[in-house]
Amino acid sequence: MPKVYISPSVQQFNPCEYGDTEKDHCQLYADILQRYFDACGIEYKRNYNKTFQEAVAESNEWNPDIHYACHTNAYDGRTRYSVLLVYNAVMSSPAYRCAEDIKQFRAQVYPYPIYVNQNRSLYEIRYTTNPCVYDEIVFHDNVDDATLFHVRMQTFAELTARGFCEYFGIPFVFPQGVGLEPGVSDTGPLAPGMGFDMPIEATCDELKRIYADSQDELNNMREKYNMLRRDINRLLELYK
Repeated sequence: MPKVYISPSVQQFNPCEYGDTEKDHCQLYADILQRYFDACGIEYKRNYNKTFQEAVAESNEWNPDIHYACHTNAYDGRTRYSVLLVYNAVMSSPAYRCAEDIKQFRAQVYPYPIYVNQNRSLYEIRYTTNPCVYDEIVFHDNVDDATLFHVRMQTFAELTARGFCEYFGIPFVFPQGVGLEPGVSDTGPLAPGMGFDMPIEATCDELKRIYADSQDELNNMREKYNMLRRDINRLLELYK
C-alpha cells in the first residue's frame, strides 16, 4: 500500500484574504484529502499541530513514499500562481514525477500558471529522508486566489488525490457516503464528517454571480483608493 505523510501548514498567524488563516484552510484541505486517500487505498500519517522539525522527524521514522507538505503562499496581494517545490527538478526524481502528476490534474481547476520548481532551502524539503513535494497551492493574500481555493477546495483535494493515484499507478476511487461522491456540488469546503445530505448554500450559477459582483465591488474600491491617494499626494505637494 502506498504511504504518504500529509503535512499541512500550522502557520496560524498568516491571515488569508478569505477570512481565516493559512493553518485553518490547509488543515481543512488535508481533512478532505485524507478521505480520498482512505477510498483510494493510500496509507497516511498526518501532522495536526507539530512544528516542521517534529513533523519531519515523525515522517522520517515512518518512512513514507512521499512527504507531502501543503501550504498557501503570500507576496504582494496581486501575484497568483501555484507551485510545487521539490529537491531535484529532474525527471528521474520521484518527487518531481509526483509533483508533475499533481500539476497536470490541478490544471483542471486552477486556470493560472502552475510550476514545478527546485528548492533546497525549505526545512521539509531539505531534511526529509524520503521524497518531499512541498505544495504552495495558491496565494492566500490574493483575494481571487483565496476565494477560488475555498469555494473549490473539494475539487482541489480530489485532483491532488488523482495526481497521487497516477503517480502510484493505482485507480482513483470516490469516497462513499461522505459528501464527496461524483456529482456533488462543490460550493465550498466540507466540514469533517458531513454527509451527502449536507445543505448546499449556493448553486454554481449563484456563485458565479456572487463572484462577478465581488469583482465589481473590488474594482470600485480600488478606484476610490486611487482617487484618495491622488488627493493626498496633491495635499502633500501643497503643504511642502
